[in-house]
Amino acid sequence: MRLLKIHVITRGNPDDVITFSSVPRFRDLVNITTSFESDEGEILERSVAVSRVAAAEYVTTLVNSLSVDSDPVGHLQITSCIFPAIMYDAARLSEWEVKNSIQEIVYPTLMSTVQAE
Repeated sequence: MRLLKIHVITRGNPDDVITFSSVPRFRDLVNITTSFESDEGEILERSVAVSRVAAAEYVTTLVNSLSVDSDPVGHLQITSCIFPAIMYDAARLSEWEVKNSIQEIVYPTLMSTVQAE
């Protein structure tokens, strides 16, 4: 089941999309799948399974990296299975309040066990 989806939004380009899904047979793992456009215009996907804590650390690293990116993105949208979707202005990603807000959504989402109804 999908726990979290992050859209890295830039004008004029397809979004980079990072999806975090539970691994049914291994409850302590989360599958992270990234989807992005290659230099040739091809959409590529890459996946890795990591612990739930490592998945939360991945998001922290992503936010910190985007906040200092020399080719900045416009927005970051986070869609959680237990919270409403939130859109963040990428220019504010270095602000403590924004980072804290993101972690307050990401951590409980990735640590939860959500069951489909």
